[in-house]
Amino acid sequence: MSGFGYELHFLRALLFTIGVETVVLFVMLRTLYRSGHTRAEILFAGFLCSFATLPYVWFLFPILAKIGSHSLYIWSAEISVTLIESAILYKLLRLGYKEALILSVCANIASYGLGILLHV
Repeated sequence: MSGFGYELHFLRALLFTIGVETVVLFVMLRTLYRSGHTRAEILFAGFLCSFATLPYVWFLFPILAKIGSHSLYIWSAEISVTLIESAILYKLLRLGYKEALILSVCANIASYGLGILLHV
């Protein structure tokens, strides 16, 4: 992509990821875990998780991870992001680590899968 094409694509992906992952967190925390977290807490958690990890996946990870296989690159990036985001959720929302990991896995599967399906 020339000019600012890559950066604009990143911004669309960031907004999409924040939206999808925040909805997943909200639905799971309110229905599955019946947590008492406020909307503001969940919104901030969804924003922070995506904003703290997606720039690394798009801009830094390709430089640091000289992985020849695209599949291995995607798996490495998604596993790294899932672990980092689960640690953020664990601390920020005061969840158990198992719950934080499950939330992170579900949110990342949803955002990655929908992103692929919708070509975001």
